[in-house]
Amino acid sequence: PLNLKMKFVCGQCWREGQVSEPDKNLKYCTAKARHSWTKERRVLLVKSFEKKKWVVVRPLPFSRTYPQQYDMCVHVMKQKKCHYIGNCSFAHSLEERDVWTYMKNNSLRDMQQMYELWLELTNQNRRSDASAVTPPPEDKQVTLTAEYTESM
Repeated sequence: PLNLKMKFVCGQCWREGQVSEPDKNLKYCTAKARHSWTKERRVLLVKSFEKKKWVVVRPLPFSRTYPQQYDMCVHVMKQKKCHYIGNCSFAHSLEERDVWTYMKNNSLRDMQQMYELWLELTNQNRRSDASAVTPPPEDKQVTLTAEYTESM
């Protein structure tokens, strides 16, 4: 199970230092600017129960096959910042590594599938605690098939 609080926020607002979640119809963010809520604009934030800070989780690094494991970026570990130009395929936080590992273990290829899982797990209830993800019991494994995701 993924022992993290998780929420999707507007990427445009996040870059400006705001945390804006979607409105209840999932059409716009809740900021005054009302940015449209599209998959290109959504950012996944996670927070471990030990830490008080939300951190961004980048999409899974592209590869034909999943690596044996995801490793931490040495630049982030040494200098707190990654200087790689392009998409660094090493995790930039322990939380990111945990999410990537969870996605790998549950065959979630992209953030859209992660988003659908999040909506399902939070029942789309827009309560303040909706960002706490409680994984489904093991016997109710959530599997998203290709037909299901393409019909979205």
